[in-house]
Amino acid sequence: NGRPLVYLYDASNVTVRDAGQVIAFDSRELRVVGVNVSNATLGVLLWDVNDSVIDYVVASGNWYGVYLYGDNNSIADSNVSHNVWYGVYVYGDNYSIVNSTVSYNQYGIYLNDSSGTLITGNIISNNRVCGLLIDGSRGDLIYNNLFNNTNNACIYNSYAYWNVSLRPGKN
Repeated sequence: NGRPLVYLYDASNVTVRDAGQVIAFDSRELRVVGVNVSNATLGVLLWDVNDSVIDYVVASGNWYGVYLYGDNNSIADSNVSHNVWYGVYVYGDNYSIVNSTVSYNQYGIYLNDSSGTLITGNIISNNRVCGLLIDGSRGDLIYNNLFNNTNNACIYNSYAYWNVSLRPGKN
C-alpha cells in the first residue's frame, strides 16, 4: 500500500501515527492513532500486547482488519470494513470496542475466549456470515449498537449481557 510497516517488539509507551501495517509483539501501552492500514494480510496485529489503544484507524482490504491477543485493550472511533475474514478479532480479557463501524467483512467482530469485553455505540452491518461471533466467552457487555446483518449474533459456549433480548433477524 506504499505506507511503512511498523514492527514493534517488547515496546512500551509508543505511539504509531504513520503506518500501512502495524505488527507488535510482547508490548504494552501502545497507541495506534489515525492510521490507514489497507491491502495487507493483517492491518493491525497486536500479539501479547496489553493496555493499548487503537483510535481513528481505517482498516480495509486486508485478510484480517484488526487482530488482538492480550488484555485491557481498546478500539474506538475506527472503521474496520471490507476485510476478507474478520473485521476485529479479539482473544483476551477486558477489551472495549466503542463508536466504530465494522462492516462488509466475513465476520464483523469475533470474541474468542474473552471476558469482560464492552461493545457499545458501534455500527455492525453487512457482514456476510455473522455480525458478532462470540465463542467460549463470558460476561461480555453489549449494548446500544446498530446491528444489520443476515446473522446479527452467533453465540457458542458463551454468555453475554445485552440491553435487548437476542432475537433472530435484524435488531
